[in-house]
Order: sequence, then C-alpha cells, then structure tokens
Amino acid sequence: MKLAITVLIIAILAGVGFTVYESNGDRCTRLVAEKDIPNAVEPCRAAAQQGGFMAQYLLGVMYDNGDGVPKDAGEAVKWYRKAAEQGHYIAEYLLGFAYHNGKGVVQDYGEALKWYRKAAEQGVADAQHNLGLMYISGEGVKRNPVEAYAWFDTAASQGQETAVKARDLLAQQLAAAQLAKAKQLSEQYRSTYIH
Repeated sequence: MKLAITVLIIAILAGVGFTVYESNGDRCTRLVAEKDIPNAVEPCRAAAQQGGFMAQYLLGVMYDNGDGVPKDAGEAVKWYRKAAEQGHYIAEYLLGFAYHNGKGVVQDYGEALKWYRKAAEQGVADAQHNLGLMYISGEGVKRNPVEAYAWFDTAASQGQETAVKARDLLAQQLAAAQLAKAKQLSEQYRSTYIH
C-alpha cells in the first residue's frame, strides 16, 4: 500500500497526467452551464436515458426551446415528466404549466393542479402563483378565493410580482372574515412551503 501511494505521489510530482472520468451527467451540466448546447445534447440524452433527473430536466428545456434539438413540446413534456417524477421541482412546475396550457399535451386542469401543487410545496413561487390563479378561476378545482389568496400571498412573499398584484386586488374583494382566514392559511403555507 505504501508503495502504491509513493508511486502515485512521484507520478503527480513528475507531472504524469491522469485522465479524470467525467460522467455524462457531469458533462451535460458543465456544457449547459458553459452555454455549449450543441455539444451538451448527447451527454444530456445519455444521462437522461440512464435516469439522471437533472439531465432529463435539461433535455426537456432543450426541446421546449429548440436549443440544439428541433423544438418539440411533446418531447419536452416527456422529459419534464421523467424529472418531475423524481421530484425535480422546476420540472414539476413546467409539467404543470404544460397541462394548464395544453402545451405538448392535452389540456388537463387536474394534472396541472397536481404538478403545480408539488412544485409549490417545494417553494416554487411561480407554481404558487399559478395555483392561486386556478383557485380564483375554478380551473380543475372548486373556486376558493381564500385558498387563492393564501397561494398568491405565499408567492408574493418570495417576490413574485404578479402574485403581489393579484393578492392585493383579491384582498379588496374578500369579506373581513374571509381575509382573516386567508391570512392565517397564508401564514401556514409560508412557514411550510418557503425554504
């Protein structure tokens, strides 16, 4: 053992190069971070096919935007779903957005609500805002202005500007008892869902 360590130290001091293995997932994220999308596609695809949730998410974004691959909303949703099913919170939000708007999938407010809620519970302000929209409009859920206010306020407390406006407008429309209940629920959400 001492001999092996000594040989390694001598090799390092002598400048002998060693090849460091970079996994497809590491290469994918590095190339994306470097904005080298054309060269990131294949390592991202390989890592995504091996179950890497970050690579699945990144590949979804590539298909969503047409970066390095042909723009394909259906393919984006496929990869978002794989990442979301592993708990990737931005993929959960984007999958909810796809279902909410019928982008790459048939519009389904129930599925949108499900994925927005998962992302919202992980602290994604845009998902919290969109849950508020669904509760105020009754899309996929019974209309509930108290719940809408709580989600708007939770998103607003994280700086989501549209949620600030929606919360303030809604507060003017709620009865005093409703507003008190909404603020109590909002406090619970903020303490639970903001990390």
